[in-house]
Amino acid sequence: MLSSLTQGTLPQILSRQAEQLGGNKIAIREKAYGIWQTYTWHDYFNYVKRTGLGLSALGLKRGDHIGIITNNLPEWLQSSRMAVQ
Repeated sequence: MLSSLTQGTLPQILSRQAEQLGGNKIAIREKAYGIWQTYTWHDYFNYVKRTGLGLSALGLKRGDHIGIITNNLPEWLQSSRMAVQ
């Protein structure tokens, strides 16, 4: 399995993980107000895809760079894996 993670770009690897693990396996867990919130690989992929499309709609193009300084939140992890089309 580890060797499959070295083949392709981060978005391609994420897409493969979402296809293989879908909604059955947890990708990310976050504690909010004392309650664990979980995100499946399918959720993770969809958030990343929507973030990429949103940034693209704002004019960001492949090869452009952005910087985000924030607390450690799943939303920013998801945005760091997106690919601008």
